[in-house]
Amino acid sequence: MPNYWRTWSTFISVTWLGAKYLQLPNHQIPTVVLAQNLNKLKCPVLVHLPGRNLNKERMLEILNLLKNSGIKHVLALQGDWVHVLEKDDTKVDFPYASDLVSFIKGNFGSEFCVGVTAYPDLHPHCEDLERDLDYLKKKISLGAEFILTQAVFDFDVLENYAKSCRRHGINVPIFVGVFIIKSYQSLKNMAKWCEFKVPQAVLEFLENNRDDPDAIERFGLDFGENLIRKILENKELFAGVHLYSMNDMEWMEKVLDKFKYSDDASSSAKMK
Repeated sequence: MPNYWRTWSTFISVTWLGAKYLQLPNHQIPTVVLAQNLNKLKCPVLVHLPGRNLNKERMLEILNLLKNSGIKHVLALQGDWVHVLEKDDTKVDFPYASDLVSFIKGNFGSEFCVGVTAYPDLHPHCEDLERDLDYLKKKISLGAEFILTQAVFDFDVLENYAKSCRRHGINVPIFVGVFIIKSYQSLKNMAKWCEFKVPQAVLEFLENNRDDPDAIERFGLDFGENLIRKILENKELFAGVHLYSMNDMEWMEKVLDKFKYSDDASSSAKMK
């Protein structure tokens, strides 16, 4: 990892691989192992925790493993719906992310800094933005201290959402999810798995150039750079960006190289 990446990074997300590896002991789960290894390398770690697939006993053990490793930041999630094992709310300990936030804060207090997710394009299971913001505010009132948004491609949507948060009294830092388009198929897959919306103009460009991977890469880098710069310019609304790396560090280096000598990247909002 280049040194300037460490300088910019507030955290490095360590995601949970759906329902995979749940048969393993907690200390062998890849998410836990990777987070511990990164922490040993002095990398700032944010561990994603999907509440719906973990019971209270198991969650408590995982949190203690993280705590004893010196890891301070976690992201409280319901979990990607396609990977949720039990759909009945009455049969799980953490039906919603708010339940997990309450559990973490109730058991550990300030020992963990807890983040939650938000959906500028509206949560896929919610039909009303005002209600969705009420749910988000509940998570904040229970102790969540920062927000990561789902991937967003339209800055106007993002700006309006951030202002709506402020009007609702949601004043914690907001980090914006940014997916840098590398290929037609990778975007289609991510949009399906994570249920985020892609502007029609972007889809049309990709459809028209699906046989020209170089054109799509150039488009993805330029589009992503423009979006990130707008986010970083609006420091009163956004704390930084959360880049979806998809474990492709070479691709991320191409993205971050565009900001290597930028005052915006080095002196204000942080890159993730």
